Amino acid sequence: MGGRAVIEHPREQAPRQNAFAATDKGNTGLAFYADDRRPGDAMAEWNTRVTQLTLATKAVVRQRYGRPPARTFMAGISNGGYLVRWQLENRGWLYDGGLDWEGTLWRVKGDNLLNFLPTALKGDPAAAGFAPESEFLWPFHRQYYWELTQRIYQKELDPAYNGEPADYDYDARKPYTAVARIALTGRITKPLITLHGTLDSLLPISRDSDVYARMVGPHRPFRYYRIEGGNHLDSLVDVYPDRLKPILPAFRNALDELAAWVSP
Repeated sequence: MGGRAVIEHPREQAPRQNAFAATDKGNTGLAFYADDRRPGDAMAEWNTRVTQLTLATKAVVRQRYGRPPARTFMAGISNGGYLVRWQLENRGWLYDGGLDWEGTLWRVKGDNLLNFLPTALKGDPAAAGFAPESEFLWPFHRQYYWELTQRIYQKELDPAYNGEPADYDYDARKPYTAVARIALTGRITKPLITLHGTLDSLLPISRDSDVYARMVGPHRPFRYYRIEGGNHLDSLVDVYPDRLKPILPAFRNALDELAAWVSP
């Protein structure tokens, strides 16, 4: 899913009105990497498009209501969560805060999905960082997500590789130039709330948001909630109602918390 900019109209005008804008990143589908001229182009465009959407939405609010929005929030899930992180690191002046639901972590050196998914594909998900308690979810994710995800992001960031997804060696291949174009630093400049499920079986929490929380550190405006029993997909809660916990209720509560956090 794409990043989302949520814009609130000034409180002094009653009743309060909200404007909402959403994007699916600017290039979509499983072959999004085909939008490249250079490795990393398509993903870099995601960030550009979200910035453009935010600026356009602010302009429309001012045009419609005669004043700028009182507050601007951004929220997203998975890739959308990554977009929230990147915007608050690089375009923080556009926002009052952000809500990141299990955002994808990209780093030039260190944890990213190109260096843990091959380990899972080779048959050792625990070594890849997936929680042992999530083992009941591994066959489904192996069948539908791990190989597909590894393959399409490798094509985006290291298209010269022609081997099997399970054999990909990020540290040996070193697609650092492409990854640097979309990498995160943790240097957020506005309040950010991150949510991540402890049983996430696509982006293991130990290799993603736990790491990002350490990157942000204790001195930046950051709140991090590890959702016990949460998976990457709330849709599987209906299949395993006694073993999984939906994250959506926590997301709704976190949005209210974010609004209260940044209120004057």
